[in-house]
Formats: sequence, structure tokens, C-alpha cells
Amino acid sequence: MPKPDLLIVARGGGSLEDLMPFNEEIVVRAVAESEIPIISAIGHETDTTLIDFASDQRAPTPTAAAEMAVPVKEELSLALQSHYQSMRTNMYRFLVEKRNYIEALSKGIKNPQYILDQLVQKSDDWAERLKLAMATLLEQKTSKLDKSSMLLSVEPYLYRVSQSKKEISNYQTQLSYHISTLLKDAQQKLGYQKQLLESYSYRNVLKRGYAMVKEGRRLIGSAVDAKTAKKLSIQFHDGEIQVSKDQDNHSEQTDLFD
Repeated sequence: MPKPDLLIVARGGGSLEDLMPFNEEIVVRAVAESEIPIISAIGHETDTTLIDFASDQRAPTPTAAAEMAVPVKEELSLALQSHYQSMRTNMYRFLVEKRNYIEALSKGIKNPQYILDQLVQKSDDWAERLKLAMATLLEQKTSKLDKSSMLLSVEPYLYRVSQSKKEISNYQTQLSYHISTLLKDAQQKLGYQKQLLESYSYRNVLKRGYAMVKEGRRLIGSAVDAKTAKKLSIQFHDGEIQVSKDQDNHSEQTDLFD
């Protein structure tokens, strides 16, 4: 036979002699050593016996002991509903705080496209400067060659022109390498900022089992707003569904939004 979950030791009111058995040592020790929780309800509220001090809980009357042992279902339901509303409110506040935090962070991050455009503009500017410098250098060398061609042999100048072309080619190679390095650095920074932005995205929150409810572009954050909405969209991590409330079955649909 299974053991009971709770024991109630109770007796109605009586004289001191009637209540003396509950002061016996053997009774008090048995109550103190019991593995099952015990509620003592001996006599009336003014009566006190030794098992009241050895039991797990003392009730003023046997009726009060029964009420302690079996809570009212309505009270438990109200307590659970209160805890649920509190949990829902705290979760909404948490999500709002995180969303504001992410929006604040996103304002501090520069637009990756803007950074890339700046680097491309600098590269174009350097390429244009190099092109002008090459043209200027070649023009200078050609002018000197023309001035000296009548006095000196052409071969040394041709050699110098060849060397200048090699230098220009080296400059072009170095510039291409620097431009490629800058573009790679910019792409790496862009990829890092993209990962950082995605790590604060609300879509990661949706993947943990949450959903975002909206009416049009308006975010629905409470059951009251959901009841007044005519058409809702619920976004999960893998897609979005539309929910409409049928006016003919308004009461039934309302239960779904409670």
C-alpha cells in the first residue's frame, strides 16, 4: 500500500485531560521522526500541545488543516496566470532592450558600402596620379633626349629611357600590389562588420524559438494589441505566416490570441 503524501493529526476541542495524550513523549517523538509531513490540529486555536512544536505545520482547527493540505484551485490558477503574465512582460521588456541595444550599435557602425566606395575612390585617384606622373616623366625624358640628341649618341639615352620604362613598370606593379592589398583589407573589414551586424540581428533571436508579431509595419507587443488587430503576420526564423480574425467566429478567434 503506498504511503500517504501528508498526515493530519486532529482532534476537536476538549479539556486539558482530553488533550494530554498529545503531550506524551512517545507521541511527540513519533511526530518528530515521521518521514511524512504532518499538520497538527489539536483542539481549538487557544489550545497548545507538544506535538504542535514537533510537527511540520500547526493549524488552529481541523478545518484549517484541511484547507492547508488542499489549496483552492482558483487561487492556484490565479497564481499561475500572474506568473505567466509576469514572465511574458519580462520577456518582452528583454527583447525591447536588446533591440534598442542593437539599433544603438548599428548606428555606430559605418556603412560598409561607404567604406568600400572611399577606398575605390582613393585607388582611382592614385591610379590617375600615377598615370599623370608617368606621362610627365616620359615627357621630361623625351625632352632631354631631344635636346641632347644632336651632341651625344642616342644609345645612352635609349638605355636610360629603357631603364625609366622598367622603373615605371615596377611602379605599376607596386601600385597594383598596394591596391590589391587595400581591397583585400577592405573586404576583410567589410566581412567582419557584416558578421558583427548579423550577430546582433533579431533573426538569431527567432532561431531560438521566438516569433515576431506585426500588423502591417507595426510591431505587436501585447495580447491587447493583438485582439484589436484585424490581420497579423507572424514571422519565424524560417518564414512568415498571415493570420486573419474571422468576424463571424470572433469569440473563438479571440481565444487563440489570449
